[in-house]
Amino acid sequence: MKRLIIASVVIVSLGALGYWGNRILERTLDAELAPLLSKQLGLPVLLGPIQAHALLLRASSPTLVMGDPKDPAVTATAVHVTLAWADLLEGDVRLVYASADELMVRPSRWPSSDSPLPDNYKFLEPYLPRTLQLESGRYVTESGEEYPVAQLRWQRHASGRAVADWREQRAAGNVDLKLELASLPALLQLAPIDTVLTVEVDGKPDSIVTLKASVALAATPPQRALPTRYSSMLRAQA
Repeated sequence: MKRLIIASVVIVSLGALGYWGNRILERTLDAELAPLLSKQLGLPVLLGPIQAHALLLRASSPTLVMGDPKDPAVTATAVHVTLAWADLLEGDVRLVYASADELMVRPSRWPSSDSPLPDNYKFLEPYLPRTLQLESGRYVTESGEEYPVAQLRWQRHASGRAVADWREQRAAGNVDLKLELASLPALLQLAPIDTVLTVEVDGKPDSIVTLKASVALAATPPQRALPTRYSSMLRAQA
């Protein structure tokens, strides 16, 4: 069903492109994309007016809201995405690039389900872009505690390796963090993974701390607060 819905959107979009170009394509996406995402993700999705470049498969929207607009699970501004042509023609969506000025994520506002947790999360793989850039982001816990980050950059590599780096404001100054995953596919399969976390206070080379860990994962209920050990380490570093 998912492939049929996506393929229908592609066919309509390509037909519109042949006659009237990007403007009609934008209207098509305005009408079809939010309902499609709502169906796949299981919660309401609202998008601002979409601008599109058909040949490059690039689209942008000034706003994105997922969940109840009054108490959303996700919000973003100045959203830009680029899709992969080959996958789209087969009825699949795969993000190549994504960016936003501001992103807020509050997992506790995602609809709950009585269904058992999946054995793995490989189904998320197409929605994890090869490149992601955020100017600022906030992770909000169930109690409302905020964990802000800035200048987030995420990069996937053909080898399966993934790297994320970001900046935090602390009492000691700006703190730069870099997280390296040896294998993103292993993470999505909840298999043991090797990670490296590097922490450095901006302008203080002697402050660099590197932590290496092998982590064994299991399909346990998601935590809605930051891990205590990680939070404690950041407070000590600051």
